[in-house]
Amino acid sequence: MRIARFSKPLTIALQPEVFDRVKQITDVQARSMADWVRDAVDQALSRPNAISAEVVKIQNTNGGE
Repeated sequence: MRIARFSKPLTIALQPEVFDRVKQITDVQARSMADWVRDAVDQALSRPNAISAEVVKIQNTNGGE
C-alpha cells in the first residue's frame, strides 16, 4: 500500500519573473518546482530568529491572539 508523503496541498501564485527563475533552476537541477518550493520553505522555517520576529508581528497585529 502506498502512503502519501505530503498530505496538504497548497496553490501559490508567483510573479512571472519569479516563476521563470524557479523554472530555470529546477530544470537545471532536474527536480520538480514543488520539491524546490518545499526546500525553500524548510530553509526559511529553519531560521528561528526570522520566524520569531514574524510570529511577534502577527501576534501584535491580532491583539495577542
